[in-house]
Amino acid sequence: MAVVHCGIINEDDNIRSGHSMAVQGYATIQSKSSANQLHTLMVFDGWNEYVRYLNLDFGNWTDLRGTTFNG
Repeated sequence: MAVVHCGIINEDDNIRSGHSMAVQGYATIQSKSSANQLHTLMVFDGWNEYVRYLNLDFGNWTDLRGTTFNG
């Protein structure tokens, strides 16, 4: 099991906000037309009932960390 912890600076009020999310998996998404790739984590954010794709290539992270649990 893994958990990702990330934060960004809100452009409206210049305040950092962050969230921790359970990681379900990793996916590389590739555009058929341009062949560009996007590296993502498949996460459960706690606000929705379905998997979300967290963009690891996003350039405005203030921090991006992970925790793993091995049993």
